[in-house]
Amino acid sequence: MVKYLHGLINRQKGRRGNMFYDFMLGIDSSFDELKEFIIEEIIKKNIINNVKVVVNSEKRLSFISEAFNSSLSAGGQGLIFMSEDYNMNLKYSMDFDIHSEYVRWPEELMIFIGCIIKKYSGEYVLESNGDNPILMSKNGIIIVDDKKLKRITRLPFELLGINYVEGNIELDINNM
Repeated sequence: MVKYLHGLINRQKGRRGNMFYDFMLGIDSSFDELKEFIIEEIIKKNIINNVKVVVNSEKRLSFISEAFNSSLSAGGQGLIFMSEDYNMNLKYSMDFDIHSEYVRWPEELMIFIGCIIKKYSGEYVLESNGDNPILMSKNGIIIVDDKKLKRITRLPFELLGINYVEGNIELDINNM
């Protein structure tokens, strides 16, 4: 039920694209510190291509790039549901509306997420299309699992630049 509600909330946000990812973070950083890191260390240093910040407010950071449009926010009802569902203390969420015509979007998504995971220790969940967890970090263990995705090629998890194990998130989450 919680997964259904999360997907419904995402659709109500106005997502019209056919592919999106949600990245949820349970870290001890403040919202302002996280925004500053993304702007100064990822966007301004051109870690991903052609990025432009379109909203930088007290409650949101939104930017566009060749690979995706993204928005970072703190809290919210959907995040509360996901925290309960995954038994984590998730504080922030980022949505990525993928530009699938841009062939390097998988690489840029993994590089972007890897930058954040390398900077901040904590708990993370990356979901595809609001219902398939493909990356989870809990208790210092990072598991990746993209077998349920309908992709011809695997996601380039090696570009995260972190240690991870491949596994079955649905089975392994109970053992974390």
